[in-house]
Amino acid sequence: MQPTSDVIEQILRQAIEGGGVVGRATIDEWDGVSKARITERGGTVHVLDEAVAQRGIAEFLADDANDDPDGLDALTAHDGDRVDGDLADSVVQLGLFGRIVYL
Repeated sequence: MQPTSDVIEQILRQAIEGGGVVGRATIDEWDGVSKARITERGGTVHVLDEAVAQRGIAEFLADDANDDPDGLDALTAHDGDRVDGDLADSVVQLGLFGRIVYL
């Protein structure tokens, strides 16, 4: 099951506007929908976009395969169809780094 563009948008929006990613970085540019450029306090620049979210979802599902047989349902099971902010942040981190780094 592939994530919908709405889920991708929500993941990016929640991770960025929810403050998880931005807790260690500043937003340089953010179009409010599909892409953001952030700079970590150490100066490293990242572009968060659909490719990051897709990689993160793949990592998330691989890590969570034994716990969630419904796959992507875990991303939207927390508040109706809204993506949970903590999960969104985890997905973005997995997409960027292959691991969770901002705690």
